[in-house]
Amino acid sequence: MIGSVSLGVGLALAAAALSRHDDAVNDLTPAGGREKQASAVSLMHTANLTMIAGGTLAAAGIVWWIIDAASVRRSAKPPTTEARLHVGPGSVAALVTF
Repeated sequence: MIGSVSLGVGLALAAAALSRHDDAVNDLTPAGGREKQASAVSLMHTANLTMIAGGTLAAAGIVWWIIDAASVRRSAKPPTTEARLHVGPGSVAALVTF
């Protein structure tokens, strides 16, 4: 869950960085363009780190889910059928369990 949210936040930051870059390209003043481009680069670095962290968390969650599902199957007792016959002095008993 957290991994997918982080991926979404990273994508939103990347979209904001691309928009900021477009603003820098369209800015007519050199100082304004440099400032906006620096902001775009900073946003893109943050977006990249957020998406890497989100992807790592999502992958870890998927691996954990697979391992947990496999361990539940191994720890569950398989169904067994058992039949017993008890013979004693003066009695006979049959026991069947499912």
